Amino acid sequence: MKKTTLPLLALGALLSGCGAPPETTAVHTLVDGTNALPNSVFSGADDMVFKVFAPAGHTPVACNVFLLRDAAEQKNILIDTGAGNALMAELEAAGLAPEDITDILVTHSHFDHVGGLLAPDGATPAFPEATVHITRAELAYWRAERPENAAACEEAYPFTFIIPDGTNTVAIPNLVALDAAGHTPGHVVFLLGGKQKRLFAGDLLHSDLLQFAHPEICASYDVDRVAAVAARKRILARAAEENWIFHACHVAKPGRVKKDGDSFKLQDLNARSR
Repeated sequence: MKKTTLPLLALGALLSGCGAPPETTAVHTLVDGTNALPNSVFSGADDMVFKVFAPAGHTPVACNVFLLRDAAEQKNILIDTGAGNALMAELEAAGLAPEDITDILVTHSHFDHVGGLLAPDGATPAFPEATVHITRAELAYWRAERPENAAACEEAYPFTFIIPDGTNTVAIPNLVALDAAGHTPGHVVFLLGGKQKRLFAGDLLHSDLLQFAHPEICASYDVDRVAAVAARKRILARAAEENWIFHACHVAKPGRVKKDGDSFKLQDLNARSR
């Protein structure tokens, strides 16, 4: 029923001059866990910057997984899977079973993003009906860095490759990937279209306290720091210019990115724009 009525509603809205079709993709944040990153993880600024922007000596971080429920396509999509800590409980609370997940989009292959792909036995797929989407560059990096885990996941799931050019769609018609290589060689972020575009930024940054104000700061996890800084600045600038809602795996709450001189800040979604 949904697949027939939603297009008719969309057509009716357009014919009546009401503008864009109704949104069909609901976004949910699933929290796989929380942690804190010490300032010692970061480099690229002097000590005064750390004292001003992260005076407690650390950044509280979440480990978020994003669930996209698309009514038009009848798909339930995960962006990353966390480390597999609280994800299943969060999914159950959202009213879904593991077999309801149709697609898993991988921003990159670090364990806190793909650790939830497999059951505790390290071989059985945690989401038996899902297809995994990843870039070729990231799969190559995964195979080189953690070959046994990559091989187990390739055995457990069908894989399909992402083209991160901002044009080719991923899983559903209103979702594309953008190249954000630097954190890892095949790191991508995802942009969900609609009246209000949403960016799912993976590990574009790790510390909201430090890296919005000082995007030149890198975490030790960044494989290519020069490329990571360039990607961070480029994508944050576009997010600010186009007023995207910003979601990231390690930033607890979404917001809107605002330009602040040569830096950026994350504005609460309920705050009034200036």
